[in-house]
Amino acid sequence: MIGIYRPNSKNSGCACSFYFGNDGNVYINAIQQYSWDNNKKIGSFSENSKNSDKSISVKLSIFECGGLIHAIDSYEEYSMFHSYKDDKTQISFKPWVKNDPKNTKAFGLSIVRNSSDKFRIPIEYSDAVVIKQFLIFCLNKTFLANEKKKSSNSQ
Repeated sequence: MIGIYRPNSKNSGCACSFYFGNDGNVYINAIQQYSWDNNKKIGSFSENSKNSDKSISVKLSIFECGGLIHAIDSYEEYSMFHSYKDDKTQISFKPWVKNDPKNTKAFGLSIVRNSSDKFRIPIEYSDAVVIKQFLIFCLNKTFLANEKKKSSNSQ
């Protein structure tokens, strides 16, 4: 699992995690920031983790994992659309350049459910490299499990 936390003093931050589920799928979880402690300069997310309006989980297909890997490699945008029951979810992974002296490259991950629930998190380029390697690892695990299943079924 990879966890990325981006709290801020405006209490509009977000945390997200990429993880490989027991079912062999890759998921992205996102949680909106719950609070900000100005004295300690830290944000809290855990109180929103069980609130379905303030958190979301998205299952990625192997092809969506490939799309994210390609977006990181080519520094390009990749978008996905998911529909489940009454929920319509738009996921985008977009490159952007930070307004700093080095014009540092970064990405923005945005998950919008039903046009109203918005989860946005900046992804540093170094974070994106780790996400890419994690996605490759997950794809390899999936392919190996499928081959193992295929060979045990043919015997």
